[in-house]
Amino acid sequence: MIATALLVVLVSATAPKRPAPARPGGDRPPRTASGLLQELMAAERQFWDGWQTRHPDVFRTAVRPDGFFFGAYGFAPRDSVANEMAAAVDRCVVRGYRLDGARAIPLGTDAGMLTYVAHQDATCGGQPVEPVMNGVSVYVRQHGRWINVMRAEVPAPH
Repeated sequence: MIATALLVVLVSATAPKRPAPARPGGDRPPRTASGLLQELMAAERQFWDGWQTRHPDVFRTAVRPDGFFFGAYGFAPRDSVANEMAAAVDRCVVRGYRLDGARAIPLGTDAGMLTYVAHQDATCGGQPVEPVMNGVSVYVRQHGRWINVMRAEVPAPH
């Protein structure tokens, strides 16, 4: 038994080393946590800026066709959300927003999740919208660009 264990150790120590398997996404090194956070925040701000500046097309162009949104009313596919945002342009006014407490979590070389707290000063149909929301988005990098696959916003507890 001891001789067998010793033989396994010796063979392992002298065996030629295999190269490490290739990383998904090629030889690109993993992103730093701060770099990932900056990149995902820039991608997320597209949605907030699009809503504030009345350019709802971002809710279609920055989300994969199979992407979806989750909110207080459940799940909605990308196209439903994009249509709803386009219809809201005339009845909603966003005076300002800020995203605080953001955190990026790598999910692989070409994927990441962003969490944040959104503070917004907005009305729809003359009524104030929920001022503080907890947000989470999952992104994948495709063709050198971060694209959203899932967004969620739920009211933060008061």
